[in-house]
Amino acid sequence: WLTFYVFYRITSTPTWLRRLQGKKGSKVIVTRMASALWHGVYPSYYVFFFFTAVTTNVIDTLRLVLPTFEDEVDSKQQSKWALKSICLYIFWMLMVVVPTDSVGILFMELDFFKVLALFRAVYWFPFVILAFDLVLGQLLLRTIGMKPIEKAKRAKRKSAQQKKES
Repeated sequence: WLTFYVFYRITSTPTWLRRLQGKKGSKVIVTRMASALWHGVYPSYYVFFFFTAVTTNVIDTLRLVLPTFEDEVDSKQQSKWALKSICLYIFWMLMVVVPTDSVGILFMELDFFKVLALFRAVYWFPFVILAFDLVLGQLLLRTIGMKPIEKAKRAKRKSAQQKKES
């Protein structure tokens, strides 16, 4: 329900946030912050939802540049049991599941100081991985650009939208 009542109704976001995360990314962050407010006033909720929003934006950026399991199986008609397909599946599972699951404790443990102690004990690795992926995604996007499959998808969507409008 957040998609319909928050995300689609956001007409503008703060300029600084749009510069950092883009138009869609900033709307995702604002929507997740509304979800945090809905869940309660514990600080760990806000950190969790902010982290998952930034993680979503980082993964979206990386998917524009790096090959995915879906690219191999659906677009290139490769076997889903091919070694490259299996490696891509494992890579993306690690990229999506590990960062998100490792901060899931923020949602479960409401005592923020216990959570801080836990992250200190693991040397803040979920946040370090996210920062590395954020920088990597931006560097790859600026240097090599979008992958051809993604460009074709966007062109197809744009032409369908133009036909719809005319």
